[in-house]
Amino acid sequence: MLSEFPGIGTDLAAKIKKIAESGHCNLLGRLHTELLPAITGLGPKRVKALYHDILEEGIWICRTAY
Repeated sequence: MLSEFPGIGTDLAAKIKKIAESGHCNLLGRLHTELLPAITGLGPKRVKALYHDILEEGIWICRTAY
């Protein structure tokens, strides 16, 4: 279970599970709208690389937990 990992509680585990199953959750959508426009000084290549790294890590965590 994801909640067995340090720092991941039941609420976060539920959000990660929802994203893994559906590819979306309300919090993720809100973060995309609020945070992405606020990030300045990063070009498209760097943002894509960071997004890819974070996505890969999230997928690895989900696959390992389930």
